[in-house]
Amino acid sequence: MNIMHRASLLINLDSRQGKKAYTEVMRSCQARGIEITATHKMGKGVDLYSLVRSIKRTQPELLIVAAGDGTVSRVVGYMEESSIEIGIIPLGTTNNFARSLGIPFVIEEAVALLTQCSAQKVDLGQVGQRNFANVVGIGISALVASNVTGAQKHRWGRLAYAFVGLKCLLQHKPFFVTVTDKDGELELHFETHQVIIANGRYHAGQAISADARVDNHELIVFPIGGRGRINFIIQTVKFYIGPRKSARHASYLIARDIKIHTSTPQPSEVDGEHFDPTPLSFCVKGGAVQIRYKKRGFT
Repeated sequence: MNIMHRASLLINLDSRQGKKAYTEVMRSCQARGIEITATHKMGKGVDLYSLVRSIKRTQPELLIVAAGDGTVSRVVGYMEESSIEIGIIPLGTTNNFARSLGIPFVIEEAVALLTQCSAQKVDLGQVGQRNFANVVGIGISALVASNVTGAQKHRWGRLAYAFVGLKCLLQHKPFFVTVTDKDGELELHFETHQVIIANGRYHAGQAISADARVDNHELIVFPIGGRGRINFIIQTVKFYIGPRKSARHASYLIARDIKIHTSTPQPSEVDGEHFDPTPLSFCVKGGAVQIRYKKRGFT
């Protein structure tokens, strides 16, 4: 075997496929000429921020992150402005950020992509003091993220979010939202159960728009549904099965630096992980990280 690449591997053993995937990741890397010089295994009780800092000090040519959206988002966020290239092997339930980059879900294919592509600069979003790779949700999705269990995700996959979401919706009250831009020149008002702020192209496994990108220095902001529960369900179904609109459609707001206030404090989630309640500030950081993926179309 000819060694063509050297890499550090960070794998989340608590992800949906983590423990079973580890052997396959190592085998696929070996077959593709990737020498894993250091392996960092994530799990309960591991301080991910400190772990990534220690990896950055060793300056590997490539850091392969094998995990789901939550871990990927944190690691990518901690790698802002680093010269280390990132490779992603999706091991989660929805893998939205991997979808945004067109990364295959089959481990062997994802590893092959790492050897075939050069690194591309990708944007990050920022909410408060935290960077995020893909999406921040305010409202129902945050309640779902806090209540869905690992056992439910393992048993039902993406359907677990729908089951828990319906239960949360029955008890949830709509809230008024005010969105203002950095200079206070734009102010939008609406009432809803759910707001999405997206850097990536996918949310809940579905494309957000026909032409969203991860490298255009823009965030997409939009509510799902209005104040009624039935309306929210109808609009959610349309989001899943309806045609994709352009990001320039009137139902979307293109943003770079905004604040979101709500009539009552609302929970939020960052790529499926619980975060601070509203009010929240958002901005986009253009070309903040380098990720190996095949750039094509509107990816």
